Amino acid sequence: MTETGEDRVAAADVREETYNVKLAVLIKAVLKAEGPSTVAQIVAALNAELDEGDPRIKPDSVRAALRRGIRTIPKESTVKGEVWSDAA
Repeated sequence: MTETGEDRVAAADVREETYNVKLAVLIKAVLKAEGPSTVAQIVAALNAELDEGDPRIKPDSVRAALRRGIRTIPKESTVKGEVWSDAA
């Protein structure tokens, strides 16, 4: 069996979606535990749970996940100014 460019793109899409879904679940857990939080507070809470040597979660990744949560139906997150909340 020969791997094509399309196969590699499809595999990358699956990995990215899996990371995005996992990150959204982690963010939701932080917002439920901590209440309304800024992106910096969410990033700090997420990175505090990582083991030493694990790649750090970046603010841009959290911001993108939160923005995706605003566009979902039902909404997963809401924002007022710079403070994000769980929409549930």
